Amino acid sequence: MRTNLLLYATVVVALTGCTAPNASSAATPSPTSSREGSPSPSTSAIATPQPPRIVPVVLAARDIAPATQITDDMLTVAMFSTDQAPPYAFHSPSFVRGQYAVIGIHADQAITDNVISTVRTRCGYAQ
Repeated sequence: MRTNLLLYATVVVALTGCTAPNASSAATPSPTSSREGSPSPSTSAIATPQPPRIVPVVLAARDIAPATQITDDMLTVAMFSTDQAPPYAFHSPSFVRGQYAVIGIHADQAITDNVISTVRTRCGYAQ
């Protein structure tokens, strides 16, 4: 019976990695004895917020009628944070230049992929 108990204790120690405390080991300093060189717990747990990333967004500089070919003077670029930028908006005027407005685009409206086309359309038919 005693052998089984000793064997069980050995297996538990081996599996958990626990060891018996050694009385001859050096005393460890208490947590309050020296804090030099270590960050305080109140500041180490707080992450500093990162500034939002800024991206360019292509906007209409003026109203653009349907089926109008878009030129540089019809476009402007504004800077938006990534969390405020319109989804599917173009980030460079070179992607929009020469395209045709599928629908009317208002001034200061973001140019997105669903309002322009490479083909000029009028009343739903390609021309």
